[in-house]
Amino acid sequence: MNDAAAANIANDKVASFAVLDDYGLPAVRHDLFRFKAISESDWVDAVISDIGLPVVLKPYSDSGGIDVERATTQHELTAILTSLSTRHRALALSPYLNIQHEHRIVMLDDHALLAYQKVRQPINHAGELEWRHNLRLGAQAETIVLETVAPMVTLARQTMRALGLRFASVDIIEVANLIMVLEVNSAVTLEHFSQQKPEFFMHASAIYSDAIQLCFGDHREWVKRSG
Repeated sequence: MNDAAAANIANDKVASFAVLDDYGLPAVRHDLFRFKAISESDWVDAVISDIGLPVVLKPYSDSGGIDVERATTQHELTAILTSLSTRHRALALSPYLNIQHEHRIVMLDDHALLAYQKVRQPINHAGELEWRHNLRLGAQAETIVLETVAPMVTLARQTMRALGLRFASVDIIEVANLIMVLEVNSAVTLEHFSQQKPEFFMHASAIYSDAIQLCFGDHREWVKRSG
């Protein structure tokens, strides 16, 4: 459903931040780091000079939590960069933020179809939480009534328009009681969400059904039905 160029921009965390920042929308900073553009001996200094510590390092496109790392010391940063350099040509760098809550809003043609919070779970007996909010890493989804998160829905809608997307999920975080876009996913994957509860499976199925209907059916009829 999405224009190929728009989808590629959304999947590129650095490019999508640049567009959203240009539109004046609150978004988490993502800077491009290319391994071959810098001498290996200067990798650590370059990251610290650009972002500082603590820093989050992730593949500049896609991820789902895969190879998303956090470095708080130069020693950790050295080890992470060395490891990631064997699997990636480039990374997206972000300042580490103390995220209060992370939400996902699924959007289809200006309509919010689903909102849920990603609730992190303890990873040990001491109650320590996994710092990442990905469902595939154990976070639990808690659905939210859309009317109660109207500012997030508005931000998600503005994000979709800025990027030129029709069907996507927008991850929105709360930091110091302010909301901002973390990432945008033009490939709407609800696999882990749908596996958590039977009603989540039905909700995900309905979303995909709506998307398919818009691919082949009458857009005006869908808008009328969806309100």
